[in-house]
Amino acid sequence: MRRDRWFLYASIFLLAGFIIFNFFSGLKLKTYFVKKNNSETERESLRAENEKLKSQLALLVDRGEYTDQAHDAIPAFVYSRYPFNLKSEFLISAGAKQGVRTGETVLFRGLLLGKIKEVQSDSSVVQTIFDSHFETAVRVGTGVDALLKGGDEPHLTLIPKNADLKEGDTVYSAAPGILYGVPIGEVFKYIPKEGDPFGEASIGLGYALSEIRAVEIIKQ
Repeated sequence: MRRDRWFLYASIFLLAGFIIFNFFSGLKLKTYFVKKNNSETERESLRAENEKLKSQLALLVDRGEYTDQAHDAIPAFVYSRYPFNLKSEFLISAGAKQGVRTGETVLFRGLLLGKIKEVQSDSSVVQTIFDSHFETAVRVGTGVDALLKGGDEPHLTLIPKNADLKEGDTVYSAAPGILYGVPIGEVFKYIPKEGDPFGEASIGLGYALSEIRAVEIIKQ
C-alpha cells in the first residue's frame, strides 16, 4: 500500500515537474519567436521607411531646383518624353489654372531653359534652347553682345571680332520678353571667322538633358 502511494506521489511530482518545465520552455520559445518576428517586422519597416525617404529625397532634389527667390515662380514637373526623347519642346505639369502664361521664362536649376510656347488648362509646352528655331539676344562676360542660336548644341553667333571674350565667361539673357540677366551657360570655345566681322562660340550648359525633371516658370 505504501509502495502504491509512493509511486502515485512520485508520478504526480514528475508530472508537475514536466508541466512546469514545458511551461517555461514554451514561454522562452514564444519569447524567442516573438522577438524574432518583431525583429523581422522592424527590419521590414526600416527598409520601407528607407525606400520612402529615398523617394522623398529624389523629389526634394527635383524641387530644390527652384532656386530663384527674387521672383514669383510656378514649379512644374517635366513629363516623360520616352520613347521619342524630344529636346526642342517639353510638356510640363502646370498651365492656365496654375497661372502660367504664354511667353514666360522657364528655368532649370536657375538657368534659362526656354519660354512658354502654348498653355493648356493643366499643362504647357516649353520651347527650349535645344529648338533650332530658338533665338534670343544675350550678353557675355563684361557685356559683349551676341545672339544665342538654339539646336542640339546651342551656340553663340554675331560676336564682334574685337570682342574681349574668354573661356568661362558667363552667357546671360538680354532680350525683351525674357527675364533679364538669367544665366544660360558659359563660353566653351571662341571661334573667329576668316573674312567675317563676326565670330561664333560654343557654350557649356553644365547639365545633361536627361537631368531635366523639374522646372520653374518665372512670373513677369
